Amino acid sequence: MNKYQSYKPSGVEWIGNIPSHWNFIKTNILTENLDGKRVPLNSEERGEMEGVYPYWGSNGIVDYVNQFIFNEEIVLVGEDGSPFFDRLKDVSFYVNEPVWVNNHIHILKPKERILPKYLTHSFNCVDYKEYITGSTRDKLTQSDLKRISHCVPPLQEQHQIVQYLDEKTELIDKLISTKERKITILKQQRTSLINQVVTKGLNPNVKMKDSGVEWIGEIPEGWKISKLGFYTTKIGSGSTPKGGSEIYPDSGIPFIRSQNVHFNGLRLNDVSFIDFETHKSMKGSKVIKNDVLLNITGGSIGRCCIVEIEGEMNVNQHVSIIRTTFELVNYFLNYNLNSDLGQSQVLFNLTGGNREGLTIDGIRNFRITIPPLKEQYQIVEHLNSKTKEIDDLVNLEQKKIDILKDYRQSLISEVVTGKIKVTS
Repeated sequence: MNKYQSYKPSGVEWIGNIPSHWNFIKTNILTENLDGKRVPLNSEERGEMEGVYPYWGSNGIVDYVNQFIFNEEIVLVGEDGSPFFDRLKDVSFYVNEPVWVNNHIHILKPKERILPKYLTHSFNCVDYKEYITGSTRDKLTQSDLKRISHCVPPLQEQHQIVQYLDEKTELIDKLISTKERKITILKQQRTSLINQVVTKGLNPNVKMKDSGVEWIGEIPEGWKISKLGFYTTKIGSGSTPKGGSEIYPDSGIPFIRSQNVHFNGLRLNDVSFIDFETHKSMKGSKVIKNDVLLNITGGSIGRCCIVEIEGEMNVNQHVSIIRTTFELVNYFLNYNLNSDLGQSQVLFNLTGGNREGLTIDGIRNFRITIPPLKEQYQIVEHLNSKTKEIDDLVNLEQKKIDILKDYRQSLISEVVTGKIKVTS
């Protein structure tokens, strides 16, 4: 890689040295902040604009809704949210079309000495942990924003850098998109496999019969359809201790919440805890190995997994514990809930107004396929093997995506801080 002839200290540890002829300038000198110039639209204006202009939220997702409209070349910088601590995501976006911008976004108009696209790349390399303030919620205030400095080369070099990075990142993004499509196809194959096996079995030549349920169709002759409640010894959920998250200790009994329950198993890296006395008082929601856990409220409703680890645990009110009888293999039930058969019933049984959720009675009434016990074990063994093959391929592709994203981020950072010299 080409290097510049000489360097000087930037004065910022995470940037290090910068080329001697570059400047190091704070955001408020390089831009005009337009946050205070948002003009709310009334309901009539919002109706007229609906579907016309894209909306930019703090995570950069484009949608068509109401907020504030800008029609000039601007740089948008997220004010709060997780992207600041996830370097695989961009927190800043260059926009050169009419947009509505909500109040979780800083709106910056670059001055003549810096190109908007170059500034965007620079913002996406910032170590925001050095600047973000806030206790309960991480937030990049206007004051924090002003303190951020940028490496600023002459305009000609900025043009060269932007052109170089546009070309390189486009190639990387195409590779990432290709791998993401492959992952989507693999996951579709996984779902299709589970759907087929939990409703039709492993033998393609088996004699079929009408299940008696129109949306299930035919099932193997030796199978039956039944309500889940007839094959369980427990269906229940927990509660949140008085005082809520404020009283969670740093250690103790793992307290399973919906964010811990995933289709590929429990994730306990961010688990909360309750003390043993609280756990004893909540004995009705005690979790044991081999339980099936099902999320019953929130954005992850329907996500489920098997508890495969020993030890004392408990759940809150957003997670249901399902404990099967000996006639229903827990892993077969988990695949059943994973399938379209199970997930469609999750959606069908939702109740509630502002916060939809599943009730215990609703779960008891889930219709599930019940093969003979021996066949359930055979299906579980087959699906464990086949889904592992698919999951391994998905994980491999995801690792490649992560490497590409890391390389993309590293490349941008090296170029906009002058560690790599870009030539025309």
